[in-house]
Amino acid sequence: MPSPMSAAITAVTLILVASFAQAQTGDVPPTESASLLKWLQAGSYKVWPKESAPHRSMGPHQTLVVTYLNPPLDNH
Repeated sequence: MPSPMSAAITAVTLILVASFAQAQTGDVPPTESASLLKWLQAGSYKVWPKESAPHRSMGPHQTLVVTYLNPPLDNH
């Protein structure tokens, strides 16, 4: 099972991209690092649609990953 920090890193790419989307306030993750970490640890992104199954990461992660999609970003 990945550590909370590993899970947080897994979600960071999506969150950074999502911040550029036009979104409702509740769909935009915080950008300040301490608030972002709390938001990630709370699993707030888990209400977003996600891939159907975990897959091996093509990046630096050594675990299976799941991509969550920010709804406003997904609609563009």
